[in-house]
Amino acid sequence: MNKIALTSLLAVVSITESASSRYVYVANADGNNITIVDHTTTTYVAFIPTPAGPSGLDITPDGTQIYVACQSAKVVAVINVVTRTVIATIPVISPAQNVNISPNGMLAYVTHPQTNQVSIIDVPTRRVHSVVTVGNRPQFVAFNLAGSRAFVTNSYSGNVSVIDSATHTVIGSFRTGLGASGIDLSRDGTHLFVANCYANTVTVHNVNTGALLKTIAGFAYPWAVSASPAGDRVFVSNENAGTLASIDTSTYQVSHVTVGPLPSAVSADSTRAFVTNQRGLSLTIIDNVNGSVLTTLTRVGVYPMAVVIGK
Repeated sequence: MNKIALTSLLAVVSITESASSRYVYVANADGNNITIVDHTTTTYVAFIPTPAGPSGLDITPDGTQIYVACQSAKVVAVINVVTRTVIATIPVISPAQNVNISPNGMLAYVTHPQTNQVSIIDVPTRRVHSVVTVGNRPQFVAFNLAGSRAFVTNSYSGNVSVIDSATHTVIGSFRTGLGASGIDLSRDGTHLFVANCYANTVTVHNVNTGALLKTIAGFAYPWAVSASPAGDRVFVSNENAGTLASIDTSTYQVSHVTVGPLPSAVSADSTRAFVTNQRGLSLTIIDNVNGSVLTTLTRVGVYPMAVVIGK
């Protein structure tokens, strides 16, 4: 599988789940399931079957439902967190790569790289509300703290589309580096961190204007981005180096730790970072205070593409 086809399957998102803070959820694109890991005991708890090609997932703010982008099936599946079963499927316009739920829990944004579109799903009714055309090859979505703006990375365009969450229209865009992919908001809500996989950089932007504040070099096909809850670090997966990078947000200094083959997704809580290794079929758990590898769980799933943490 070539790099473009491979990376089109990837996604990384953050979730909150008040009742399940001990669990980590991994989407396995070729396994057609979600693995639940108890990270306090580093044991597998359950496997939830899904429609074909689960590649991204997010959870409603009340922690009751998980939305899963199922790329091959061209649907978004809805999982009941308590019963751990799929309770609904929502058809979408084309293969769905990633899904992110707005801060108020009312809308789910789904990226469609093949058709350069984003579907906006009304969460209460589980219906597609709008389909918005964005840039070339949309990948990931982040929101500002108020949820009034959605930011969509476009890897072939090398930019970010800005969507007004009230009108569901594109109101602007701003340049990044080549291959804009992963994106996350700083915890204070002022900056956006964007991984640029073709440029091997991470760019830092003003969330209100999109203005470029900093370009950070030293990456190897950076793909996924996750800011730590404390706001002191931003984690970036380096697919071509098999490492996880950690950016110190006060100095923009970068350190690296070896994880596994083709790390694609990362999600961090206050003490740990969780990284899926696609070709290793594994999940690496890192101490995000000292940067050391705590353990690697093998056989987490077939082609693990995304990871999210209950909070």
